[in-house]
Amino acid sequence: MKKFLVVPILLALSCIGCGSPYKTAQQFETVLSGILNIAQADVTALPIADQPTVLQWIQAGETLNTQLGSCIAAAGTNGKAAAFGSCFDTFASGLLSPAELAQLRILSTASQQKVELWATAAILAVNGALTIYQLATQPTPTIAEAPSHHDLVAFARANGLPSHGF
Repeated sequence: MKKFLVVPILLALSCIGCGSPYKTAQQFETVLSGILNIAQADVTALPIADQPTVLQWIQAGETLNTQLGSCIAAAGTNGKAAAFGSCFDTFASGLLSPAELAQLRILSTASQQKVELWATAAILAVNGALTIYQLATQPTPTIAEAPSHHDLVAFARANGLPSHGF
């Protein structure tokens, strides 16, 4: 799966300096769209209990990507690097906002790792654009740790499951 995420990023990076800041922004927005599409397609491979939470985060990412496209269009073909950089910063801030990440209290470590992979790929794409624009980059994400014993017991009780296995 990691190989699939690297390919679109490398394709976008291969054309550094090939076009205007506007065209570069569009290319990286397309990369982000591809990463979110991969995540969307792969969510069914996660444990059923994790799917609704992860799907909600992916849908938030898709909404942010639509807003990114609108921001890029608003900056226009004569836009400056700082305007496009602001668009990408807004995307990254929304995707990795504490409110969004707090909702990713995922039970499965495997799900946590997949989400972190997708989020990291998205931030690497954002950072690729920001680097081209010579702007400050975003830190790579760390998804919340697996739930504590107390969290697992509370979840089991709330869902009518036995809690003695935790």
